[in-house]
Amino acid sequence: REDNLADPPAERGIAPSITGKNAPNEKSIEIGGEPSSSGEVMNESGTVDAVEKAQQSAKVNGCPFHSENGSAGSATNYGVEPERLKTSAEENLRGFIKTRGSLRPGDEFVFWWVGDIYAMVDEQPSKHLFAFEGYNIGRMARVDGGWRLLTREVGLYKHPLTGEILGSTWDNPLTGQENNVVHCWNDPVNQQFLLKSERGEFKVPTTVSGDDVLWNAEVFLNYPSPLPRAEFPDSAQSDRYQSAELFQFYTKQDDLRDPRSVSAPCLISWVRVGQWLPWMNMGDREGRLVYHCRGKKLENGYEDLSTQVKQFLVTAGKEEFAQAPLDF
Repeated sequence: REDNLADPPAERGIAPSITGKNAPNEKSIEIGGEPSSSGEVMNESGTVDAVEKAQQSAKVNGCPFHSENGSAGSATNYGVEPERLKTSAEENLRGFIKTRGSLRPGDEFVFWWVGDIYAMVDEQPSKHLFAFEGYNIGRMARVDGGWRLLTREVGLYKHPLTGEILGSTWDNPLTGQENNVVHCWNDPVNQQFLLKSERGEFKVPTTVSGDDVLWNAEVFLNYPSPLPRAEFPDSAQSDRYQSAELFQFYTKQDDLRDPRSVSAPCLISWVRVGQWLPWMNMGDREGRLVYHCRGKKLENGYEDLSTQVKQFLVTAGKEEFAQAPLDF
């Protein structure tokens, strides 16, 4: 199939992505959300800040998933017809944007995940190396012919039994060595969704079962590694970076149909098979890492993250990851 996603990403170091591919680096993307009914906040230059506008609009509308106030006769109809997802590229795109983010540009949303990471080596038992927790915080922007997804994301390696976020070092059970831990701070992680491109019309595969709508996307990455073996023999297994990321998004027909709701509640699953992390210093060893995670779009966004995660951002000096980016 042709899923019409963005071009393959530039290497983002060790960091796995729950969202897919990076889009080309660009600036000055217009994001502004719809005007709220009152109290717009002006920045120092006298213009309305896009983030504040989106946050105000969400507060005025009063629904965690940004439903519009009023009846189904509101000026804008955000409903999606699930029966047309397989036959209409336009409806498929609208449905996926409503599931993956929001049909109102500028609205901020957060996908959170939790899971585990295992070592898999041929003819050896698998080994549970890490618990893993993270989130992707983003917003949608309209562009000619489609949408751009602007996000940044965090992935935190944790002790597999206690769930404690790893500190500066980790005792590697595969080598017996102590490694310096590098958590995932991905910025940016952007993506583009166009109704039509050189690869054809937009289409994310869907399965409908009863009221459930299931979206699946498989991303297979294979490109020259930014860590050549000749220069980084301990960190790189190959001169090519190769991995597979398998995503599923689960939502409901009724939530897609709702004409007042700009964002549908969504559960997710994510499986990743990739190379050893560079900081594990296992470039000369055979094997792969297997990530198995599950999560959801958070009802109240960033506020729903655990105190443990939010406090770690402060400790690490990464407060910028508390809000979505405004441009590429």
